[in-house]
Order: sequence, then structure tokens, then C-alpha cells
Amino acid sequence: MAQNDQLDLARVLLARAVDDETLVRKVQSDTDVADAIVGFHAQQAAEKLISPRQEQAAKMTDNGDRGTKIEHRHDVAAHP
Repeated sequence: MAQNDQLDLARVLLARAVDDETLVRKVQSDTDVADAIVGFHAQQAAEKLISPRQEQAAKMTDNGDRGTKIEHRHDVAAHP
């Protein structure tokens, strides 16, 4: 992916992370909203913020540059 495309993707993910954070802030004290829903959106915000850096680190490793290999451990099938 070209550097400009990576930057555009990072900006989109940041905007979506802000959306998730906004939702969490608005509903965290609402007793009609399950804690699991609040936690899910908090997790989503964190993942969206981390994702561009993970991709960058993985690409550095794939290109033979120094970097940290990121293992993707999220297994949707493992969660009922």
C-alpha cells in the first residue's frame, strides 16, 4: 500500500475510533446499555488506534527492516 493510502487509512481509522469513544462516553453511565456493549466499543476504539502502527511494524518486518512481527490472535470463531 502506498504511503498516502496508509495515511488516508490511518485517518479513517482515527475518525472511527473517535466515533467509538464518543459512543462510550455518552452511554457508559446509562444503565439501559449493557457493560458488554460499552466494553466492545471501547475495545474497538483501541484496536482502530493501534491498527495502523501494527501494519507498519509488520511491513517493516516483511521488508527485512527492523520491526516487530505482530501476531494476529483475534479469532472470531473462538467466541460464542
